This record gives sequence, C-alpha cells and structure tokens, in this order.
Amino acid sequence: MTIDDIRLEIDASRRAIRNDYSALRAELDFAAKTKRAVVEHPLPWLGGAAFLGFLLSGRRRRKERKRKGEKSARGITIFGVLLTIVRLIFPFVQPHLTTFATHKLANLAGRFQR
Repeated sequence: MTIDDIRLEIDASRRAIRNDYSALRAELDFAAKTKRAVVEHPLPWLGGAAFLGFLLSGRRRRKERKRKGEKSARGITIFGVLLTIVRLIFPFVQPHLTTFATHKLANLAGRFQR
C-alpha cells in the first residue's frame, strides 16, 4: 500500500463518516420532522390536539368534583337539551324576532305620539 492509497482510503472513510453523521442527525431531528408532518397534514394534528385537550379537561373536572364530594353527573338533563336546541335554532329565528319587536315598538311609539 502506498501513501496515495492510504490517503484515498482515509478520504473515503471521512466521507462515509460525514454521510453517516448527516443521516443520523437528520434522523434524530424530531423538531424538524414534527414541523414537516404538521405542515403536510394539519387536520389530524389539530384533531389530535383537540381530542387530547378534551380528555385532559374531562379528567380534571372529574377530579375536582371528587375532591368537593359531589357525585358525577351521568345523565343528560332536560334543561341541557333545551338550552342546546335554543342555541342551535336562535341564529335562524333572530331576524324574525327582531322584525317582530321592531314592528311592535313602532306601533307602541305611534300610540304615544298621538
């Protein structure tokens, strides 16, 4: 083996180590991998974050209830169902209610002016 062969072998080893180091560094860069995954597929990440927040908030509420000695509410109350229905329907009924109230106030104001 000549000195030139040894130098070529050393250069080849250095390149191989540099390539392995770059590959290992790219493989262990979890922040960049996560950022790329969120940018490429945002909906599953947002859904997962919302679900995780829901789970964590539910556990916290249950623990707070147990600490206070309250029993957990298992059933859906009639009031809760009615409130939900009203909140869903109100945006559709609001313009009609506004028109009705405007006409009634105009009639009432017309009576007092005479």
